[in-house]
Amino acid sequence: GHNYSIWLRFKGGRGLATGAGGFFGFGVGYTVAWCLTWFTVYRLSHNILKGNLVAIVLTPMILFVLPSRWVEYAMIRNVSMTDYLTYSVMASGVLLLSHKDAIKELLAGESPS
Repeated sequence: GHNYSIWLRFKGGRGLATGAGGFFGFGVGYTVAWCLTWFTVYRLSHNILKGNLVAIVLTPMILFVLPSRWVEYAMIRNVSMTDYLTYSVMASGVLLLSHKDAIKELLAGESPS
């Protein structure tokens, strides 16, 4: 509802906070990895959009390379690592879709909104 609200003609936010909050139902691993990645990229580039995009793409990769016991330690629910990684890739895909217009503007050299 926050990304493609019917009340807003399937427009709306980009769903970052909603996605992070949704992952709290499984555990905090995705959100912590995303926030740390975003903060690092933002501090280096001083660009919120670049921080968002890099964090969206890298978060599932980070979760994949971390030792599984670290990710499982941060889980609230008993979810298999395969399912958790699958959900993280799917969530990142949806978040990237919600940024498609900003990505086009960024690639065209325009200042994204």
